[in-house]
Amino acid sequence: MAPGNALLRRAAARGRIVAGGVDARHAFSRGDAIDRAWMGWGALRVLSTQAWAPGAVGEAARIANMDLVLLVLEGRLRIDCAGFDPREVTARGAAWIGAGHGMDCRLANASATAPLRLLEAWIQPDRVNAAPGIAVAPASATASGAWLTLAAGGEFHESADRADRADREGCDGVDGAAGDDRPLLLRQDARLRSARLEAGASLALDAVAGRRGWLQLLEGAAAVDGQALSAGDGLAWDAHSPAPATLVALPGAATHALLFELPA
Repeated sequence: MAPGNALLRRAAARGRIVAGGVDARHAFSRGDAIDRAWMGWGALRVLSTQAWAPGAVGEAARIANMDLVLLVLEGRLRIDCAGFDPREVTARGAAWIGAGHGMDCRLANASATAPLRLLEAWIQPDRVNAAPGIAVAPASATASGAWLTLAAGGEFHESADRADRADREGCDGVDGAAGDDRPLLLRQDARLRSARLEAGASLALDAVAGRRGWLQLLEGAAAVDGQALSAGDGLAWDAHSPAPATLVALPGAATHALLFELPA
């Protein structure tokens, strides 16, 4: 990337994998969908939007040394991870899975009759072999036209670090909910925010300078400093590029966007 430039990742250019009742679009290389130009974006290693058929059950997978953030856009998600009670996340809710030194997990559509739409992100943590953990944040009631922090860690989070707190309490891991409208804790100096805009409204991104960033448009159509985005598109910038300043929802439909801020 040349200094001062942002990279546009169109929805139509992304890899698509359809299997087991799950239709997934991947921003970065995953499985058989390989694009050597897009192997990840800094600490953001996986980013996919997924449509799950009613009753669909994913394959069990062993995950290690990754933080997973799962955002339910529609429907109900069931999370089954070894060593933890099953968790259910409803629409507009989110979950954090800290795989730590390794855990076996399976995701499923919790409804046998309704579809599930899901965003899945994997963020590389700043340490390896931590204790595994799970936390769930309830559905957000954030007002339109403002950023809501869904997950944060490092300097972005004022609370004590989840893994350090668990170590001090002698726990094998974390099993609970974020509670009190606090963001989910990440094991990385990163932040994930969400915003919904009515048609024609604008919002400052307020991204921290000197970091990598990724803006993902989930719904609607928008312009970011004049760059047009459609649903499913992403815009990326690095620490040497000025972060975009303003998100504008284009006329005709409401817009839903996610903003990842990552280490340089």
